[in-house]
Amino acid sequence: MVGQTDPITRQDRERFTIIKQHCGCLCCLLMGWLDVHASIEHITEAGRRRGHRASLGLCGWHHFGTCHRGRHKPEMTRDFGPSLANGRKPFEEYFGDELEILLPIQNYLLDRF
Repeated sequence: MVGQTDPITRQDRERFTIIKQHCGCLCCLLMGWLDVHASIEHITEAGRRRGHRASLGLCGWHHFGTCHRGRHKPEMTRDFGPSLANGRKPFEEYFGDELEILLPIQNYLLDRF
């Protein structure tokens, strides 16, 4: 774990539920892959978590670098883009900065619910 965050609130829990149940993995969604299960990734800055509101839904590949069943890393990178676990720089070069690009997109989607 990168750092501690404030205790989770009811609004934070609702945010996480909507991300998991309705948005799925944001990176997969941006690439046209729909309904890909997501876990919550807290955005960090200077080694510290920014809080529960600065969070994204990412699948096992984009968050942890875990390949989908039967696939290998080169194939995953080719078909789904780079994993955050394999380096922030290639991930952000491909998908955009987490704070400036991805978080506003995630929040836009959440505002629709």
